Amino acid sequence: MRRSIYIMMCMLMLAGAVHSGAQDRSESTDEAADGRRSELRVRMLGPDGPFDTVGQPVVRIGTFQRQKNPSVGILLSAVLPGAGEIYAGKFLKGAVLIGVEAALWIGYVSWQKKGSDLETEFQEYADTHWSEERWLQNKKETDPDTHTLPDTKTQQYYEMIGKYDQFMAGWDDYYEGGPALTPNRDTYEHMRDDSNTYFKKASYSSMFAIANRLFAVFDTAFTIRRVNRLAVAGLRMGWMAAGAEPIPSLCLHLDW
Repeated sequence: MRRSIYIMMCMLMLAGAVHSGAQDRSESTDEAADGRRSELRVRMLGPDGPFDTVGQPVVRIGTFQRQKNPSVGILLSAVLPGAGEIYAGKFLKGAVLIGVEAALWIGYVSWQKKGSDLETEFQEYADTHWSEERWLQNKKETDPDTHTLPDTKTQQYYEMIGKYDQFMAGWDDYYEGGPALTPNRDTYEHMRDDSNTYFKKASYSSMFAIANRLFAVFDTAFTIRRVNRLAVAGLRMGWMAAGAEPIPSLCLHLDW
């Protein structure tokens, strides 16, 4: 909503611009008023005057706040959470969101790398202490046979040899009549659990980063809408209709 409050400043130099209906003035007075009015118009519309030839102000007194474009703000937040808030003029909120985004992705990269390093370690440990050949030689006819081991060493392969008792005979510290969870197998399972824990942390970090981005997009749209509705004021020169000719005036604009 826009409201404009026009303030007519009665200046001595503009007094002759007011069209008066007083018909009791003498002919000489009317001619003098017409002369002053014409001279004033030439000055106001001339190259050095504050108005152009169609009566639009070319000189403004004061500052007007430009409204923000919601589409630009939303795009900025989609690319970098917090950038849209900075565009809207909310620098502190924007800095916080950028900091949160940076921390989440740093955590993701760090935890993902830690998980990958531990994954390499437990795979090397399994290759050292478990073998399919040993398992085939030591297993009995009565041993459960509910799972089929993959032909290649995939993620499923490394999960199955530690998770299921069916493959316990493949560990190098297994002996007949001994516990199913041998010390080497137990160590291996802890190493694999540690690796999976870091991978889960990395996954949570990426999920929170996505949530932070969505929050920034919606918050930017709300913030820009709110900013654009705030009242702003400015003072400029303009025209007002008065009788046969417009007269120059100072206009106070309030937008909200």
